Amino acid sequence: MKPELMLNENYFEKVVYTLFEELYSDRGLQFIIDLAQQIFNKPIVVTDSSYRILSISKHGFEIGSRNYKNQTFQKDIFYMPESIIKDNNIDFIFKSNQSKKEPFIINHLSNDNSWLFTNIFINKIYIGNIGICSSNKSFFENDIKIADALGKIVSLELQKGNFYNINKNALNNYFVIDILQNKIINPKILKTRLQYLTWKPKSKFNICVIDISNDMFSNMKIHITIEKLNSLLPSSIATTYNNFIVCLITYDDDKLLFNDVENYLKDHNLSMGVSNCFNDILKSAIAYNQAVNSIILSKDLKIKKTIHLYKDYIIYNIGDIISQQADLNDFCHPAMLSLLNYDNKHGTLYVTTLYFYLKNLKSPSKTSNELHIHKNTLIYRLNKICELTEVDLNNPNEILLIQLTLKFLNYEPK
Repeated sequence: MKPELMLNENYFEKVVYTLFEELYSDRGLQFIIDLAQQIFNKPIVVTDSSYRILSISKHGFEIGSRNYKNQTFQKDIFYMPESIIKDNNIDFIFKSNQSKKEPFIINHLSNDNSWLFTNIFINKIYIGNIGICSSNKSFFENDIKIADALGKIVSLELQKGNFYNINKNALNNYFVIDILQNKIINPKILKTRLQYLTWKPKSKFNICVIDISNDMFSNMKIHITIEKLNSLLPSSIATTYNNFIVCLITYDDDKLLFNDVENYLKDHNLSMGVSNCFNDILKSAIAYNQAVNSIILSKDLKIKKTIHLYKDYIIYNIGDIISQQADLNDFCHPAMLSLLNYDNKHGTLYVTTLYFYLKNLKSPSKTSNELHIHKNTLIYRLNKICELTEVDLNNPNEILLIQLTLKFLNYEPK
C-alpha cells in the first residue's frame, strides 16, 4: 500500500465503511480478517484471552519456526503453543497491555518483526486482541486508526447472537463515540463521515445522558432503553459511552419536547441529563460534559427530578469549578456571609426573606404570600437587612452577586 494513499484523509473513512459492510454481510469473522489483510497488506491473527486462535488471515504468519496458516485453522481449533508464548514473552506483553483502549506497537516480537495490536472488549471486558505483523514493512498513522476500528468491528462480530440487533446502526454509534472523544475535528473529515451514516443532522443538537453505572442495569435493560430512545426521538443516535447511555439528538424546531421521553423515564425510575442546545456538531464533547455534569450535580444537590437541564445547573457548575481552584467563600458577597451568621446566632430568617424576595422579582405581595407573613413584616425585614448589611437592593450588580452567593452556598430556605 502506497504511503501517499495511507496518508489520504478520506482513505480511513472509506476503509472503515468497507469493513462495516463486511460486518453487515454476515459472512463471519474469517471474511472480515481476510479483507483486513488485503487492506493492511500484512498478516493478521485474532486470539482470545486464553490464546485460542479465533482467526488467521489467508496467508498466515510465522512466529519462531512455526508457520500458522489459514488452512490449518479451518481444520483444527488450536491454541498458541506454550513454548511460543514463553519464548516471546507474550503472556507478559498481553497482560501488561490488556487495559489499553488504543492500539499499541511491540517491536522485535518475532523474527525481528514489529506487531501492531488492538485489544477487543465486549461490555468493557477484555476478551482478546488482534495482532498485525509488520512483515518487515512500516506502520503508518492510518494503520493505527484502522486497527482501532477493526477492534470495534471484530467485537461486534463476536457479539452477534445477543447484541447484533441493536448495533445494526453501528456506523452511527461509532461516529458518536469518535466525536465525543474529539477524534473528528476537521470539517472535511466530518463531511465525509456523515456521508456514510443513515442519520442526517439538522440545524440544532442536544446531548442527553442516562447513568448506567449501577447494578440495576442489565445488558438487556440497556438495550431496551436504547431502542426506546431511538423510537421516541427518531432523529437521534443512542449508544453507550463511559457508563452512560448517550443520545445525540438533532432537530429544526425552536423547542425540543421531551414529554414522551419523560413519561418513559418516570415509568422506569430513570433520570436524564440534557445539555444546552448547540449548532456545531463538533462541539458535542462539550455538550456531553454538560449533560453528565447536570446528572452529577443533581445527585450532589439531592434534586429529585426526571429530566435535568444543564441550564438549571450552570451556576452550580461554575461554583464547582471555582471551588477546585480556590476557596469559594472568597467569591461570595461578604454581606451574605455575615447575614447567614446573624441568622444562625439570633434565629432570624433574613436570608430566607431575601431569597424569596429576589426569587419573586422583588414583588412584596408575592413574597409575603409565599412566606405567609404580612407585607409590613416583610418591609420591616427588608429594612433590617439593609441596615445590617448596607446592601443596595436597587443595584443590579449587587443583586446578581447576592444571587450567585446563594447558589454557590447551595442555600436552601428553611
